[in-house]
Amino acid sequence: MKKTWIVVVLLSMVLTARAQVKHRNPSHRIQPPYHRYGLWYLPVVHSTIIDGIGVGFYAAPAEKNETLTINGLSIEGDPLPLLFATFATMEIIIRSPELIKKADAEKHDSTKIAIKRKNDSMNHERGFWVKEQDTLLKVKINGISVSGGITEGKTRMNGLAINAIWGMENQMNGVETTGLINLHYSFNGLLVAPVNSVTKGRGIQIGIYNRCKEGHLVQIGLLNKIGKRTLPFINFSFKRKKLNTDMYR
Repeated sequence: MKKTWIVVVLLSMVLTARAQVKHRNPSHRIQPPYHRYGLWYLPVVHSTIIDGIGVGFYAAPAEKNETLTINGLSIEGDPLPLLFATFATMEIIIRSPELIKKADAEKHDSTKIAIKRKNDSMNHERGFWVKEQDTLLKVKINGISVSGGITEGKTRMNGLAINAIWGMENQMNGVETTGLINLHYSFNGLLVAPVNSVTKGRGIQIGIYNRCKEGHLVQIGLLNKIGKRTLPFINFSFKRKKLNTDMYR
């Protein structure tokens, strides 16, 4: 089993390098998706549909204009996102006192308060926000995704996602549990992580700190924020505001 894993990883590295070289060649044209069954490597070289299991560094196409669909199980073991997430998390923790102090100083500055009030809207709020729905999603996973680091940002996940550090799918439909941060444009279902931050959502967020700009949802955690309202322990919103249903498809 160990030898098989090594072979899959090496093959993934070779094919990814080949794709990067090929991408520089202007004669390369976008091909229709290849259909693969059973076990296949990640990342893929061309647009690919995998019915079965995708295993490798990360679930994504190696070339910019290609796409990937996995119907089944995705297993990602890229160590680089794990390192990136670790350093990013350390920076957030280290800089938190500085950012809090700066925000407190701005509260007592009348000029900055006036500017803030003028620009204060749902679209100008700071924080861990994915501000736009990505209409050029490269990856779609229908089933189960297991990541050792960070999931690909340009992804629509339908099913169950388990991430060691960060969950960064643009659209998450189903259940996701993550070791540190769930960061999405939209979600529909259940998110469980120490920090959950989304722009739009329907369902339940469970964590230490939960944030959502708008949606129909319940938040359970130490600190919960929906729009401009922040409450401890539990927060909810069931306003009959019309949402863009395209984000939940």
